[in-house]
Amino acid sequence: MNNECKKTILDVVKKQKMLTLCTIASSGYPEARSVLNSLNSANECLILHFFTGNNTHKAEQLKKNKQCCIYYFSAEDHVSMRLFGTVAPYTGDNKAQFWRDDWKDFGYSGADDPNWLVGEFTPCSYKYYDRGKECTGEISAADLA
Repeated sequence: MNNECKKTILDVVKKQKMLTLCTIASSGYPEARSVLNSLNSANECLILHFFTGNNTHKAEQLKKNKQCCIYYFSAEDHVSMRLFGTVAPYTGDNKAQFWRDDWKDFGYSGADDPNWLVGEFTPCSYKYYDRGKECTGEISAADLA
């Protein structure tokens, strides 16, 4: 992946307030839902994080099949981007770094809530469209940093 594509991907990730997370349901069909973009962190890393509850359908689906797609779309800019990869529970030491107090509106008590799950998304490929310009490719381990 060249630096221009990586910068474009990060710009889209940081800019969007919503994204669509697509998982595979037990029926074998994809299931899509809009979620708040908690992935738009300030760092320049393509390993992204989002939150959900341990008891949600998407958490159950990701336990059975870690493959998913994250889709961003901006009608204003005519930009769409898909990141394909896998999700695993975040196992780092500082889970609280991802917490935002407005998530209490979703019923979580705080960063130590046992139902609050941080998912770590590791992309392996991407497709990006911007007013007819297409950028498609694989994401290597070196690209993730």
